[in-house]
Amino acid sequence: MLSILEGSKLAITTLDMHLPDKCGVLKEDRYSVRSSPQWLGPAVETLNEACRRITIELNSANDNPLIDHRTDTVLHNANFQGETMSIAMDQTRQALGICGKLQFALFEEVVNDKLNFGLPPNLSGCDINVDFGFKDCDIAMASYMSELDHFVNPMSNHILSAECHNRHNENVQLYTKIPQYSLLLWTTWHRFLAKKDPTVHTEQRDRKCSRGDIYTNLEH
Repeated sequence: MLSILEGSKLAITTLDMHLPDKCGVLKEDRYSVRSSPQWLGPAVETLNEACRRITIELNSANDNPLIDHRTDTVLHNANFQGETMSIAMDQTRQALGICGKLQFALFEEVVNDKLNFGLPPNLSGCDINVDFGFKDCDIAMASYMSELDHFVNPMSNHILSAECHNRHNENVQLYTKIPQYSLLLWTTWHRFLAKKDPTVHTEQRDRKCSRGDIYTNLEH
């Protein structure tokens, strides 16, 4: 991000404490920018831990029973219990949903003329009365965010016992839904990222051009 913004005339490089005081103008960045490391840090740590646990599970032996032919030992176990994977995937979806929240907030800062430091509403390229700019993207991202919130809901805590408690705390049909929901969330998150990419190269962004050119560049 720093390399992309290097040399940009639209990026503010002066430290907040050195900026002049202006009535009605925020001196600090809003939380969506200023607290991004604190917001994303736990999400990254959660994803790393989930990856570690999933890697262990994928490389484990989960047959029941386990037979050690070297010692003629039969081990009766419940390594097939999928709670480790279920919790890991629940936490993965939650972490991705948190990333989506931040992306949505950052997008709103760009398209909202009350927050974007003088850019036109919805990044409209001409007359805002006839050009809606990125308004549809804004609406779509709100819809995707609602969908992300739905998929983030945990599922591992809904698993109940069955078969006269023979399958204690295990529900195979529900376990199959957990990876499905995770895949659906991942697909929605990719749509989310596609809507949030009105980026252009620094030299294009900093050209002295009309609003129509700005709109074309941002759309590209």
